[in-house]
Amino acid sequence: MSDTVYKIFPRYYFPKYTDAQICGAVETLKIYSKENISFANFKKVQFIDCGEGLEHIFCPWCGSEVGTDLWQELMDKAYSGNSFES
Repeated sequence: MSDTVYKIFPRYYFPKYTDAQICGAVETLKIYSKENISFANFKKVQFIDCGEGLEHIFCPWCGSEVGTDLWQELMDKAYSGNSFES
């Protein structure tokens, strides 16, 4: 049997959220689910690979679809050797 993994992301990056606030949100989610729920709060910009499920990439501001080649180029520019700066 395989696991189902849901990843919930804020529409915009808000570094001001504390782990305690996020834990509160996780506890609220646990009320509605019997599944194991966990969280990760990254302190820097993080790329989260969705694996085989990637179908489309959209700009969060204008909604336009971003082509795979442009996406890869932008990812390469944003990566600084060990993390993403933007």
